[in-house]
Amino acid sequence: MERYVHDAKCVFKLMDVFPFVLELATSFSSLMQGEA
Repeated sequence: MERYVHDAKCVFKLMDVFPFVLELATSFSSLMQGEA
C-alpha cells in the first residue's frame, strides 16, 4: 500500500511539473525553428 502511495505522489509531482516542461519544450522548438 505504501508503495502505491509513493507512486501516486510521484505522479502528482510529475503532473505539477508537466505544464512547465511542455511550455519549455514549445519555446525551445520554436527557437530551433527560428534558428533554421
